[in-house]
Amino acid sequence: MTRDAPARTAEEYRARAWPGILGVAALCAALYGGTLEAPFAFDDYRNIVDNAAVHWDAVDVRSARRAVLRSPSRRPVANLTFGINHYLGGMDVAGYRAVNVAIHGINALLVFFLGRTTFRRVGRLDARQADRAALLAAFLFVAHPLQTQSVTYVIQRMNSLAALFTLGTLLLYVRGRGLPERRARVGWYALASISGLLAVGSKQNAITLPAAIWLYEAFFYRDLDLRWIRRSAAVLAPLLLLIAAGVYYVLVWGPDFGYTPRDFGMRERVLTQLRVIVGYAGLVAFPHPARLCLIHEIEPSHSLVAPITTLWSLIAIVTALVAAVAFARRQPLVSFGVLWFFLHLSVESSILPLEMVYEHRTYLPLVGVVLAVAHGVVGWSGRTRGRKHVALAGSAIVIAALAGGTLARNAVWMTPVSLWSDALAKNPNSARAHTNLGSAFAMADRLDEAEREHRLAIAIDPGFTRAQASLAQVLLKQRRPGEAIAMYEIVLRASPGDLAALNGLGAAHVSLGRSDRALEFFEAALKLAPNHPPTIENYALTLLGVKRYEEAEALLRRATRLVSENADAHVRLGQALEGQGRRDLALQQYREAVRLDPDHADAHKHLQRLGPPD
Repeated sequence: MTRDAPARTAEEYRARAWPGILGVAALCAALYGGTLEAPFAFDDYRNIVDNAAVHWDAVDVRSARRAVLRSPSRRPVANLTFGINHYLGGMDVAGYRAVNVAIHGINALLVFFLGRTTFRRVGRLDARQADRAALLAAFLFVAHPLQTQSVTYVIQRMNSLAALFTLGTLLLYVRGRGLPERRARVGWYALASISGLLAVGSKQNAITLPAAIWLYEAFFYRDLDLRWIRRSAAVLAPLLLLIAAGVYYVLVWGPDFGYTPRDFGMRERVLTQLRVIVGYAGLVAFPHPARLCLIHEIEPSHSLVAPITTLWSLIAIVTALVAAVAFARRQPLVSFGVLWFFLHLSVESSILPLEMVYEHRTYLPLVGVVLAVAHGVVGWSGRTRGRKHVALAGSAIVIAALAGGTLARNAVWMTPVSLWSDALAKNPNSARAHTNLGSAFAMADRLDEAEREHRLAIAIDPGFTRAQASLAQVLLKQRRPGEAIAMYEIVLRASPGDLAALNGLGAAHVSLGRSDRALEFFEAALKLAPNHPPTIENYALTLLGVKRYEEAEALLRRATRLVSENADAHVRLGQALEGQGRRDLALQQYREAVRLDPDHADAHKHLQRLGPPD
């Protein structure tokens, strides 16, 4: 391998890269701009919509601490960005999605800069070819349909943000690595360390960063020197294991190792991941929209031969790894890409008790693949005019096909019904898909269809409490409280601390005029989740109904502190104050509700009844 291309040559072609870079940014905007108004989906509700900890009304230390400590997901950096999003635009989904699209565009540019730096170090391409290959890698990365789940699914900002800081850390390391003065290197390494911490704070799988830097160093600075590899690996391996154990013990693991709620054990998960990794590779190679889905139901592997594809997958993975090592000197970019792919799947395809399959896990692994492919294409075309034309035409066709797949995939995300109808069509025996489609129908007030989907889910999995709780909620909307109570009681027998069931039972008893019984369930729910705004409001609303105004006031003040822009809570607080004869204070709350929601009918009604505002 040769060292860096001369600076003058690099400068000569730098300006020519900018039109291509702008093209990458424009393609990103074109592919994802149409998704800005798509609604929140799936885990977005738990982590953003219903997560009061990221509903900021100020950017201050108190808000930041709340987002870090009280969010369901322990990924502080990502949660802070959700809080800032809320401060700037409330629950307007377009703001959240615009940030995700911007992160994806930045990541594509980081792929370009990493590619250009790497290709020039390898020395098999001249500066102009290196820039062309880097642009091709960026276009492939930004257009690939597998990326949609990390971009269009709002909560997966955690994933794309971790990738951003991972790539940034590697580039900062490379920048410092090339400087002759020790003091200057230390400065860049310090920035790389900060970026690395931000990566881990975005998503814990970024703990692979030390190994990624080591891999890059081994290939592109140490010329695969075996003595250096053996010596450094002996130091790196224990360090990685220690970091991994510490981070995941604190942030993920529990005393039961987290497998209790799963229907598979550790051995089954590890065996199944062999098939999953091969499946990921297949989706990278052929990402047709018909093969992509928000969820992928997969039967666990029970042994290497049950099913037999587990053994074939193991053979394929071992073969790929052996080949990557064997051909490392002759094909360094290909070997690096293969090892990068496996490295960045290693955390989520390990012993950890995570869901078996998610497409967003391929986001960062794909970087190694596109770098290897782009380098290979441009290297093959060389300076031969005919080959260059073939490579250019072929690349354009592939990018266009990938872009078409991304647009088709993004169209599925435009409504909850279309998203879950797609998931169900690809997983027809999935209780989870039936349940979520049922919930999507319920949100659209298509209650008969919602009931049908929930009952189909329960028929597939009679013990699926989420489907039972969702069905009970539909029955409540259909004014069938007696049936809803029976269903909620089934849920509570299986899961005594189920918050949704306790709230649902309270609501069902309210509809039957049993306020005292309803209050018991709301009180139990509040003990489980003292800062859960919907629970607080349910409890307070029932207290208002029985004229326990002072207790209702205390609860509603807590609700407005947690989510200050909740117009409904301000109206209820006004009612509680009015019930105590505190008319002026009640008027203040009704006016605040109108300020937050100018079309709030109840707030206007109360203001008109009490008199015109000042």
